[in-house]
Amino acid sequence: MNVEQELRRTMADHADDVLGSPTIGRAGRARAQARAMRRRQYAATAVAALAVTAAGVGAGALLRSDPPPEPAPEPTRVIDVAPSFAGRTLITSGETHDGEPLFLTVDAPAGSQWMVTCAGLGPEYVVHRAIDDQFEETAPCGPLEVLGETMGFRWSSSAPVGTGVELALWITRDGEAVQPDGAILAAAVYQLPQPVTRVAATDVVPVEVSLGQEWAYLDAVESEPGDRRLTARFPAMDEEVLLELVTDPVGEDAEVELVVDGVASASPQTFPLGGTNLGDKLTPGDPHTVTLRIIGDVPPQGRLAIVRRTLAPG
Repeated sequence: MNVEQELRRTMADHADDVLGSPTIGRAGRARAQARAMRRRQYAATAVAALAVTAAGVGAGALLRSDPPPEPAPEPTRVIDVAPSFAGRTLITSGETHDGEPLFLTVDAPAGSQWMVTCAGLGPEYVVHRAIDDQFEETAPCGPLEVLGETMGFRWSSSAPVGTGVELALWITRDGEAVQPDGAILAAAVYQLPQPVTRVAATDVVPVEVSLGQEWAYLDAVESEPGDRRLTARFPAMDEEVLLELVTDPVGEDAEVELVVDGVASASPQTFPLGGTNLGDKLTPGDPHTVTLRIIGDVPPQGRLAIVRRTLAPG
């Protein structure tokens, strides 16, 4: 048995052992399938490298003036990854093509932003994201080749740091791991700047990006724990104001409604309790009254916060 046959047999046997286990559920099976795909990719790369080495040795024995073989070119990246933006600094990034699972090892500091894209596909394809085989989340893939278009999350400045943290991305259709032609998986991790304040258990950073513009922190108001409603009255401003709506905790069966000057927001009408919503604006020239209200059971530690931002200079 030659080297290529031995590699292929070993990888296939190991994949069959994992995928055939009756102890893993559907999500675990898809994750194991993705890892098996990745192992097969590594095996194919190793076989190609061995073949090139063997060919180089043979050729060198006959024609010593022949140049050594060139390494295979790296595929050109499609998703644009900026080295920095809005006070963030790139830690690491990665990209795969044609649906190959992406595994990225990250030395993550406290205070980091993780951005994921699954592009070139329709919503019948789903991207899975896991951190060290935990905290798995899913989102439908889409056509846009924009970093962070599919999903994203942050670790706060109070979260523990981790070295060698593994980010895993893979694609499924109908619950089975697949590698569709034309699919692109991309991820990037950025270090966040130091927060200017912390409201509703969330870091508020100096600058946020919305619709291609940078918005600087102005001020913030926060409810007491367990309050159903937070109302703030803001004086007139000479410039447009962006609202950053922060709520806590995540995972509660409740929603939040935004009301500006007595009119409920229509897009979206409500949003889940927990997390941050960015994008609603206050028009210049008039004072405004802004209310956040929890709909449903109010958790004892439920908190609401309204952050105001104005366009960053420059």
